[in-house]
Amino acid sequence: MCQYPGCDASAHEVDHIVPQGLGGKSSLCNAQLLCGTHHKQKTAQDVKVMAKADRQGVRSGQQARRKRNGSQIQSRGFDKRYRKKMNGQVERVT
Repeated sequence: MCQYPGCDASAHEVDHIVPQGLGGKSSLCNAQLLCGTHHKQKTAQDVKVMAKADRQGVRSGQQARRKRNGSQIQSRGFDKRYRKKMNGQVERVT
């Protein structure tokens, strides 16, 4: 059954209660079953909220970094002066 209040339709789509783009986790406690109609409505509403958050500079985290820097995942500053050997030892690159 669809978990939208007052809807008796059968639910076949899983939806994030708090969208991942707004910091929601991908877990069962953040999931709900919705019918196709209500899933489309909620997704359209979520897209508007995320766009507003982008305009106001509210969003943070990986999703926002991808938006600002393109689709590539950005490095968090891995120190390239060192490398790890296959035997587990770390050596300084000169």
